[in-house]
Amino acid sequence: MKVNYLGWAVLVGIILGLVPLGLAGECRLSIISPDQVTQLLLGKSRIEFSQLSDRGEAWVEAFMQRARGVGVSSSREVPRSREVIDANNWIRTITESWAPNGESFVWLPTSQSHLGWARQVRRSRIVGVERLGGGTNGVLKVIQADDQGQRFQSIFKPLAQSAPVRDGFFETQPKEFLRFLFHVREVRAQSFYGRILESYWRHGGHAPIHVPETLEAVLVHEGKSYGVGSLQQWSMGLEVEAVRRQDPTRVAYWRGTREWQEMEVVVRVLDYLFGNSDRFPKKPDEEAIKNLMVEMRRDGDREVLVRANLIDNGLGVPGHRDFSIDQAPVNAHLSRALVLALHDVYQARQLMRRQEESYFPSWALDDLFARWGEIVNRYPNR
Repeated sequence: MKVNYLGWAVLVGIILGLVPLGLAGECRLSIISPDQVTQLLLGKSRIEFSQLSDRGEAWVEAFMQRARGVGVSSSREVPRSREVIDANNWIRTITESWAPNGESFVWLPTSQSHLGWARQVRRSRIVGVERLGGGTNGVLKVIQADDQGQRFQSIFKPLAQSAPVRDGFFETQPKEFLRFLFHVREVRAQSFYGRILESYWRHGGHAPIHVPETLEAVLVHEGKSYGVGSLQQWSMGLEVEAVRRQDPTRVAYWRGTREWQEMEVVVRVLDYLFGNSDRFPKKPDEEAIKNLMVEMRRDGDREVLVRANLIDNGLGVPGHRDFSIDQAPVNAHLSRALVLALHDVYQARQLMRRQEESYFPSWALDDLFARWGEIVNRYPNR
């Protein structure tokens, strides 16, 4: 095992003096440059203990960006993907030092900590953390209670417990590893899908599609930091694949209704743009419908779709090389509302690129906009 003596030295400094400036991200003193992060991760610089102590949260935010795979340095055109892991280890070390007595909390970066559900998460105490099974990546259910004692749940997916990290892809396949930082995709899916959906609804679209709010967060429970990951609001409804396995006729009926068909076309298009190939069947011999929760209501003797909740959006940007537009597949004619939305938002792609470049490498965004270009060319705005 390699010992990072610089890391241990700074850790001693943290233990001696690091004090959090608001566990939930209420204040920051300064911005740490990407070059400072790189120099530290490569062992080319040292930090005075008092400096790290005074700017602990600023360092966490700086390390979070590197943990997204953005700004990773390279050697002979091979990315040093190990920096993602080292940055997350620093996050764990710093945030654990904020819980000397076994405290539990969710820490959020400044940009996410003050509005809506994020504000509720930030202000609520953790009453339990449970490990969920059934997937290839580590997943935790976080149970919190607000000031009135009302409990709510969310899903936390730590970077450190994702399969590519556990399998050491950052060392064996450093280029491919940066394609599979699932927590980043989970966090940005709501923003990406939401841009198009809002325009679609403005143009008269009716498909009731919802992407649960998802935050980039650090979870600390009973003094142990899980590092950075995605924290997603708990989704209600029926798990479609579970229903299909038990009663395939019921799901076949759902898919035959007008409401479902409009929803499925919209979701297939958005999934294709994002590069998410892990939801609807893509080939004639495939049947599984994954990562979809639906809320239904009775209307006489029929079930009607009320809302489709898109969960587990960790794949994409870029999409798999074999996920082509013909695999989507979408209807020969998209609704007018969807076509208008796709063209409207595509016109603002340069602004969107600037907004997303702190989350995704440029080559990943190139793939996203190339897929988008395919769609708008196939379905012109006439």
